[in-house]
Amino acid sequence: LSIMGIMSPSLGGFDLVTLINILTFAVIPLCGVLMLVMMDTMVPKR
Repeated sequence: LSIMGIMSPSLGGFDLVTLINILTFAVIPLCGVLMLVMMDTMVPKR
């Protein structure tokens, strides 16, 4: 994304800094929560 920020300052109507902040503070924690849920469903219950 930073290389794309040099070439064009916006992507899809959003500012690149806004997209990087959304990726950092929303997408990565969401992936962590999804990983925890998937691990919880895969572990067999006793």
